[in-house]
Amino acid sequence: MRQQVFDALIGNRCESEETLGAGARRNAFLSQAAGLLLQVDNPKDAIDEICRNAMHDLDCQFFFNFLFDEQTKGLRLNAFAGLPEEEAHKFLDLDYKTLLLGCATHDCECDNACTARDLRDELANAYGLTAYYCFPLTSYGRIIGTLSFGSRTRPGFDDSATMLMETLSHYVSIAVARSHMEHALRECDRRKDEFIATLAHELRNPLAAIHHGFHAMARIGDSAIPILQPIIERQLAHMVRLVDDLLDIGRIATGKIEVKMEAVDLVAVVNRSIEACEFALASRNHKLALFLPSEALLVNGDPVRLVQAIANLIDNAAKYTSADGEIDVEAMVEGLEALVIVRDNGVGIPADRLETIFSMFEQIEGYSGGLGIGLNLSRRIIEMHGGTLQARSEGLGCGSEFSLRLPLSDGTITARAPNA
Repeated sequence: MRQQVFDALIGNRCESEETLGAGARRNAFLSQAAGLLLQVDNPKDAIDEICRNAMHDLDCQFFFNFLFDEQTKGLRLNAFAGLPEEEAHKFLDLDYKTLLLGCATHDCECDNACTARDLRDELANAYGLTAYYCFPLTSYGRIIGTLSFGSRTRPGFDDSATMLMETLSHYVSIAVARSHMEHALRECDRRKDEFIATLAHELRNPLAAIHHGFHAMARIGDSAIPILQPIIERQLAHMVRLVDDLLDIGRIATGKIEVKMEAVDLVAVVNRSIEACEFALASRNHKLALFLPSEALLVNGDPVRLVQAIANLIDNAAKYTSADGEIDVEAMVEGLEALVIVRDNGVGIPADRLETIFSMFEQIEGYSGGLGIGLNLSRRIIEMHGGTLQARSEGLGCGSEFSLRLPLSDGTITARAPNA
């Protein structure tokens, strides 16, 4: 009897020592993983190496890492192991919204059809998968990816294994979020430098023209005034507009911009916007085609701000369309909204830039079109009016189309005044 008790104690001790040893090994592994993830600029290779090492400790044969893709607004396969590449690429993209319904959880249990669950079922059917956990990667409460492990040799994962995977997922989340922030900071710094250089160029040109104009008047006398005065006035107007746009961006960012809402005829706003861009259109001999309804399109808005927003779209089309190019401006009713379209046959926009061109200081590479704040300002103004502004293009060299939508006011459409 004593011998049996002694053997049991020895067995328990060995089991405890084995458990402690396994815990120490896992703690050491997590410490090394954290150090590696914090050192690398691009975490992709580190994630692959760490997860492959974790597979051995977890007795797993599969792992999958998906990261949020800003372009597709879905989850894209970043790293994996256990499947041939051609099979894994069946699941290259996962639907982000469906995944959020509950698939990024233990065992990927979800009553809804989901490609993430399809992945688990595919592994179970083809490779005898018996255990699978999928953890969300999060940053500031937002899912930025998933990390999952699968095994065909164990019936499930105990608390220790679950803790290892969960902690590893937390570390990977931090590394990915840090990489994104560092990339964003570098991009912001690059745009800032380009903006300062462009701003200096944009301000220097009109200042040089004004400077030479005044010197010419001093040399020639009053006879030069009729010729030089319109030039100086145009350059001053250009500088005032640049400064006003910069100030408005700052006011919107700090919530200090004033929007005085009233019933506005959007057709009249479009006409005033074209007048504001008359010099930009004429200077490059653009062919402007107008398609405006004979009735007024009534919206609730600030007429000054709406002119500013639409004028920026027309001015943008003028800048990015070569001489003798074509620009169309169209206004119409579509459902319960007023729609204004500014279309050109200019340089076009790459598919992956249709959203980013609305960012501050953003420009199409290889084309100088100003400070890169006009589109950002236009979208902000339109959104302050409860509307939307979207871009469309078939790509570089295929022209661009900007669609501005605003809710119609209760009056909707009215007959225009004879002198409007």
